Amino acid sequence: MVNKFFKTIYVLCTANPLIDRLLSHPARNIAVIFYMHRFEDPEHGSVGITAPYLESALQTMKKYGCNFVSVQDIIEARQGKRKLPPKAVAFTIDDGFIDQATIAAPIFIKYKCPVTIGLITGFIDGNLWPWDSRLRYMFTATEQEKIDLAQIGLDQSRDIRTNRQRMAVMREVRDYLKKVGNQEHNRLIQVIAELLNVHLTDVPAQGYQPMTWGQARELEKIGVTIASHSATHAVISRCSPDEMKEEIDGSWKRLRSQLGDSLNIFIYPTGRIHDFGMREISYLQDNGYSGALTTVHGYVDIVQTQSYKSYMMSRISFPEDLLNLKMVCSPFMRIAEIFIGRMRLHHRSARILINNYLYKVMSKISSGAADIDLTQYDRLVFVCKGNVCRSPFAEQLARSFGFNAISCGFETDGNIPANDEAIHNAKTFGIDLESHRSRNLTSIYFNERDCIFIMEPDHIVAVHKMIDRNIDIYLLGMFSNPSRLVIHDPYKKGVDEFQYCYNGIYDSLFRLRGRVE
Repeated sequence: MVNKFFKTIYVLCTANPLIDRLLSHPARNIAVIFYMHRFEDPEHGSVGITAPYLESALQTMKKYGCNFVSVQDIIEARQGKRKLPPKAVAFTIDDGFIDQATIAAPIFIKYKCPVTIGLITGFIDGNLWPWDSRLRYMFTATEQEKIDLAQIGLDQSRDIRTNRQRMAVMREVRDYLKKVGNQEHNRLIQVIAELLNVHLTDVPAQGYQPMTWGQARELEKIGVTIASHSATHAVISRCSPDEMKEEIDGSWKRLRSQLGDSLNIFIYPTGRIHDFGMREISYLQDNGYSGALTTVHGYVDIVQTQSYKSYMMSRISFPEDLLNLKMVCSPFMRIAEIFIGRMRLHHRSARILINNYLYKVMSKISSGAADIDLTQYDRLVFVCKGNVCRSPFAEQLARSFGFNAISCGFETDGNIPANDEAIHNAKTFGIDLESHRSRNLTSIYFNERDCIFIMEPDHIVAVHKMIDRNIDIYLLGMFSNPSRLVIHDPYKKGVDEFQYCYNGIYDSLFRLRGRVE
């Protein structure tokens, strides 16, 4: 689980209590949120984390100096409302299986350890059996020795004679199903059931039963926090807008109708980086949710105070042995992973900046614009700081040239009209900005077929921090002739600055249009 290099360093160095104490202070603003799923419960037939191991893990963490906090504590620390203690650790459990109520919750309460359980409300209602649980059950129960994956859209048959093979193929199929539409899930699950010769019932099989609403209410009474983990466990990024609202708000309303004081956070189903996006983040922000949790591996950096980061908080899968557990909780690992993450971000941004400088040099040599194939993109996204001068003009001009375009700013509250001088000067180019209202970058859902154009090199790091995805980014001015690394902000600088700015944007987009005609 943990990188071998770091394990070696940890064993050689940070197992020393003195070094551990020295690192505790700089690491105090880095929190761990663990996530778990299943627990071993012989009575109900479930397998997973055993009660003795969970008790041993909590005891070890106490001795190691960890401080148990709640998810709400971490959110409030990010908002500046509280300070976290050193070695802060929070626990979450996803889905709402009965073993989470009968086995896990009493142990967390015994050790006075806050825990948040995310419920799939349709599962608790008895209306469904989560698709990924059905998939695991089928691969566990089958007696088949092969499965022809070509029948569900994959390329060939797979051997499933051994348990290891079955689990490997199950994970491959599960990852594939996450990429298809949610309506297609049900059809493909039935196809897989037929291929595996397993009969699926509407009622969860032994070992896959949900807790009841009565049990959930009892958990709240003894101090367990309940949160929403969607209505049906659908992959949210694959949902239509109406489906997304039902998965989020429908689940929340159901929790409020059945329970006392549920935590208004959302736990993304499956929770990988591609399973949610800026559409979901913006919706949660706009509708009063205080945060959201992913399964993207990582620590929570409390000093990273951008509000949207509270809606994509990383978690770490609960380690299966005590050495890995101590390492994950150690100040050394917290500092190391956050530092490396920041270095990756700046390396990626620096690489883009260097590429743009090289494009500028090449364009000088060739007297032409930098090379770019716009046919590979579905949408052009223009970004500046406030989205009231430069990027709105670029958006509307691009639209007039036949491009699908949108604009936004990374330092704007949103819904702000275009600047008066921008409106006046845009008219001289035949562009109307009267109806424009600013958008924040976090309100836009990005995908790999977007192309982002920024106005200044300094914007690269800011944009990368906010979208957290590998989207192609270019400096718009490098496509003008002569090329410009910076299209300066003309805000409150008069007509001449506006004309110079808009001429650069016009020339860049005019030349880009010429490349696709």
